[in-house]
Parts: sequence; C-alpha cells; structure tokens
Amino acid sequence: MDLHPQASASPRRPWRRRLAATVAASSVLVYALTWATLQPNDPSVTSRAEPLDFTDRVKDVFSGALLTELSTKAIPLYVNGRVERGDNLSTLLQRLGISDAPAMRALEQSDGVREALALGPKVGVKAVVSETSTLQRIEFIWGDRKVVGTAQRLSVSHNDSGEWQTTRDAVELERYVRLVTGTIESSLFASTDALGLDDRIAIEIAEVFSSEIDFRRDLRKGDRFTLAFEEWSHDGEVVQDGQVLAIEFVNKGKALQAIWFDEKNEYFDAQGNSAKREFLASPMKFSRISSGFKMRFHPIKKVWKRHLGVDYAAPTGTEVRSVGRGVVSYAGWKNGYGKVVIIRHNGGKETLYAHLSRIQVRKGQRIEREQNIGAVGSTGWATGPHLHFEFRVNGQHKNPALLAKQSKTIRLNASELATFERVSSEMQAALAAAGGSSLAKSEP
Repeated sequence: MDLHPQASASPRRPWRRRLAATVAASSVLVYALTWATLQPNDPSVTSRAEPLDFTDRVKDVFSGALLTELSTKAIPLYVNGRVERGDNLSTLLQRLGISDAPAMRALEQSDGVREALALGPKVGVKAVVSETSTLQRIEFIWGDRKVVGTAQRLSVSHNDSGEWQTTRDAVELERYVRLVTGTIESSLFASTDALGLDDRIAIEIAEVFSSEIDFRRDLRKGDRFTLAFEEWSHDGEVVQDGQVLAIEFVNKGKALQAIWFDEKNEYFDAQGNSAKREFLASPMKFSRISSGFKMRFHPIKKVWKRHLGVDYAAPTGTEVRSVGRGVVSYAGWKNGYGKVVIIRHNGGKETLYAHLSRIQVRKGQRIEREQNIGAVGSTGWATGPHLHFEFRVNGQHKNPALLAKQSKTIRLNASELATFERVSSEMQAALAAAGGSSLAKSEP
C-alpha cells in the first residue's frame, strides 16, 4: 500500500509554464555538457595526464553550431490545471495562458469539450503550448463514475493534415492512499474545504459518526480528524477520489475510529462493532433540523402545540431513506401528513416520513436500512419543503434523536473478525503515522 502522509494540504494547483520552460532548458544544458565531455573519441577523455578545463569546455559547446541550433529551437511548454467551477472555454484557456483564436473556434465545436467543461472541478486539463501561446494539444481527463480506477480521456490535437481532430479513450489509473489531518475551526465542511477535499468526504465523516456526534451541535473548535482514503492518479495528477478507508475523529477529547471493511461494505471500530447502529441517526444525509421534538408555535394552526417529531429542512426532491430494516405498513396520502410512508420495525418500533413529493415503495414491501423510500416535498400541511420524521414505540411518540443512540450495534462474527483485524491493524498504523491519537496504543 502506497501511503502519502500529509499533515495539511491545499487545493492542487497547476504547474507554472515558466517552471516547465526552465526545466526543459536545464535538461538541454545538462545533456549538452554531458555530450561534450564524454565523447569516446575525444582525446581529453582517454588521457588523464591533464585535468579538463570545464569552463573552456562550456565555451566550446556553446560557441558554434550547437549554440545556434539551441537558440532557434522551439521548446514546447506543458501546462497542467483543472476545470474550475463556472468555467467556460474562454476562461479556461486564458487561465492556462493560451491565446489562439483558431484553436478556440475548433474546440467550441466539440461536443466532448462541452461535456468536460460541464463536469466542472472533477476534470483535469493538460495542454501543450508553443512559445507564442498557440495551442498544440489539449487533454481533458475525468474519473469514470461507473468503474473505479478508470478515467475517460478526451484529446484534441492536429492531425497530419493540420486539422484539429478529437479522440476519446479509457485510461487506467494508479491507486494511492492519502493521509490527511484537519482541525475544526468553524464547521466540518469549512475544515475539509481548507484541505482541498471533496464535499463527499465531509458527508462520509458525518454519516459514519452520526449516531455518536451531532455535527450541528456537538462540534467544538479544536476538534480534529485524521483520514486515510484512496486517490486514483494519472501521470502524477489526481483524477478521482476513492473509498475512505479509515477515519479518526476527536470530539470533546473523545477519540472515535471507523475502519472500512470491504467484505461487509461497512465501517467498523477496532473491536469489530459496526460504526453504524441498527438505526441511522437521520433519514437524510447531513441535513439540517429546522424544528425539534418539543413545544412549538404551530406555523399553520397558530397555537402552541407539542411537536411529536423532527423536521429536516431540505430542497424538494432530496432523497429520503429508511433509518432501519422493516416492512412498509402504509404508503399514500394521510390528512395533514400529505404523502407519507410508515415503516414497522422489530420490537414494536415504527418510523414515519411525511410531506413527501413522491413515494417509491408500496405497502407490505420489505425495506433495508438506508434504502430510498421517497423524496422531500411540501404535501399536506406544510409551509415549505421539508421532511417531518416521527419515531414511535408501541404507539407512543419518542424523541427521534434517541433512536440511533439507543439501538444496538452490529458486530462481526469470529471468522469475519479475524480477517478484519488484519485490515484494522494496517489502517490504525496509517492513522497514527498521519498524526492520529493511536487508540491501539492505549488499549490493554
């Protein structure tokens, strides 16, 4: 496993054209000096009676035809970058230092180039530029969503007739494991943004520890996290972020760990307990609670009334998932709830999901934890799009915030645990190397 420790990171930046030109010129100089001093037929090489005058040799090399050739040699410049949010073709080429109207007109006609620009910051760009800032070749590369470790590459260059041609192919990526640490200053998303990490990773952290940490209320300045996650690269440039392999989060001085286990497609702590409990903490990924389980002034009836559930603010169409395994006992319209789904779980437990814009399940259907059952809406008695979520035990309303914390954990069996312990040991060592608290050291 290739590990790349990194105490802090910043967003990846393109190589500067000036640096590329300097490196190219330096390479020519080194080659010229080596060629001049190591020619096998040069008497000065075979005779050791007198030392070589290096200064004279440099003068000899650059005083004749070679100097003339080097001075007229066109050195192409190689520029790397990324498509940025809101980019169009003009802003991208300008940022890469390319001033080439004919090339721009040709690229504007390419459906593939338009597709690449629409994908935004996920797309890497490599260009070969002449000394006069005209474009010779440009490549766009982005990760294939369907196949991890594979990327799509779109290349635009001159063919033998001098016309622009476009080719597209799939390229294999190299896998690395990146290690990063971060500190909470204001929010989880702000901290991961500062490290140049995709929002997907912040959501993953919040999801994994959602039953232990309320990321809206429990975070403290100075809390810290350590991550090990896959990066897939091509020619040294990161193209695709992969699986988050291990996470450690220290909240209020308490360290929590989660290790990814491929065989179960799930995270577990060092003892083999699932990081996610029998019930999820929320029916949506990292959503905001707009109204809790408490007395409130009813926005429609205009009276003080106990709110028997939790409201999550989210745009219409946001996916809603079941918080646990069960059977759909109701799916349809129900008075002020509007479009609603009710799921019956073991132990007399029941969950309700209301004001949906659409329903994706039917009565009697068996449902798995995290399965999508509908989408956020504003049907029934609702002043705006949100999800109303209730938790009941034997018909009695309970605080949904306690559902996940009071539910049991899922544990690996003996044979699974033996395999997992090897994975866990490797990942804990990686987290410790990156600056984690190394929970393994404190355990008897």
